[in-house]
Formats: sequence, structure tokens, C-alpha cells
Amino acid sequence: NGPHCWRSRFVENSKNVVKNYQILRHDKVNCCLFLSITVLSLQTVRILVSLKDVDRSGKLNDHKFQELQSYVSGVKNEYLNFQREKSGAVDESQMKSALTAHDLRLNNLNFSLLWDRYSTAGQISYDDFVAILGRLETLKERFKSHRMTNLPCDCVMASFSLDDFIRDTLL
Repeated sequence: NGPHCWRSRFVENSKNVVKNYQILRHDKVNCCLFLSITVLSLQTVRILVSLKDVDRSGKLNDHKFQELQSYVSGVKNEYLNFQREKSGAVDESQMKSALTAHDLRLNNLNFSLLWDRYSTAGQISYDDFVAILGRLETLKERFKSHRMTNLPCDCVMASFSLDDFIRDTLL
């Protein structure tokens, strides 16, 4: 079938997060992945959609939707594995491990900024864990799409207009 307009219905047809998840669950039965640990916030779901919505149409075709399901399932399993080691949430070393596993290498300053923004009492919740990974994965892919090649140095750089930068960072 054609693209599923689940993001549009998901956002427009509801007044609260719980109702949003019921709508999403009816579109695709396997979307219970989003509900299996805790309900994700609407903001986190928007971040996840932007991860796979490469044409920025607000729609995901079946293939992209399945990719999103697989991604969320993998992230959920990572989080559950961390919870087996400790109770409740992800700690700082576990978050660093998760970032490394996703090939998201942050310098110490950027990790500290991320940790200070998202952690509560030295831990990160499931919703924030998913949001962080989704947002950083999206930023990484958007950076790659603007990457400069044939540079006279062994460096990784990208070229953005201000409009492109704003669009690409407004997740």
C-alpha cells in the first residue's frame, strides 16, 4: 500500500499522549514496541519519525515504518539490558556505551552538556534514552548529507547555509 500518514493522524487526532499511542497502535499492530516499557512522549515520537522521514514529508512508507519499528525494538532491547544490570534507568557509563554502540562519538564537553540536560539524579529515563539516540542519529545523518569531500586535510567537515542548519537541527 501507499505511505502511511500515521504521523499526521497521530499528531492531529488527539489531545493527549496516551490517545496518540492508541492511534499509532491501530495503524500497525506491532507498534506496541512504543508502549512496552513506558509511553514515549509525543516529542520523542516526533524525533523518531524525523529519523526515518528523509524527504521530510511527514509520512513514512511501509519500508521506512518497518525500519523505524526495528530501530525502536533495538533501542528498547538495549535499554532493557541496561536495566538488568541496574534498576530503573541508564547511568552515565551505560549512556556512553550506548552512544559508542551507535557510532555516536561525543567529546567530553558535549557528553557533559547532554548528560546535564537529560539526566535526573544521575540517570536517564527510557523516554530520554530513546530521544537522545534518535536525535543524535538524525543529526549525524543530516551532517553526512552536507559533508564536504576532497579536503586538503584529514578532517570531517560539512557546509551548511544558515537556513539548512536551522532546518536540520529543528528536530
